[in-house]
Amino acid sequence: LVNWLMDQGMQGGFEPILFSGDQVLCHTLPRVSWLIERNNEWITIKPEAELRRPELVVDKLIFLADTRADELVLFRDHLAREAKIAGLDINAAFSERGILNVATPLASKIIAAKIVCDYLGCSLADAMAVGDGDNDAELLAGVGLGVAMGNATDNSRAAALVQVSDNEHDGLAEAIRRFAIASEVP
Repeated sequence: LVNWLMDQGMQGGFEPILFSGDQVLCHTLPRVSWLIERNNEWITIKPEAELRRPELVVDKLIFLADTRADELVLFRDHLAREAKIAGLDINAAFSERGILNVATPLASKIIAAKIVCDYLGCSLADAMAVGDGDNDAELLAGVGLGVAMGNATDNSRAAALVQVSDNEHDGLAEAIRRFAIASEVP
């Protein structure tokens, strides 16, 4: 799957970036590497053959674009069509404009939330989740209290029950204060 995605990205002119454990890997430094490095995640350049090794465990694969973000939307749709033809099951969603995350559907946030809830002995209906990207929409719709950040995409806003301030104005702190500490009921 990783090799197929790498091929698709290179053919489409989008550099694949692989997350493996605590490493962020790429075979050339993308011009838009700042989209990752702003989060203090630094890209390590590796030969392409090393990125295609079957024993490399890839947790996540992303494609980046800043000035070509609209083309990346078309590329996401292309990936979905080609994956279906190839019999591959993928989930491709934007965490924000210009960052396309691709993973197996089993690597979803709602599945992770279910695992955490099971461990804590509660249900998803008892959980609150806060998000802002298209890749958060399923999670926000699947928990008892889905909270969209003020900078959320339309899909996340539609999936959430309530909205708080954006991530530049302490939206997460607001959600915790209002709904977890003060037990405000929306």
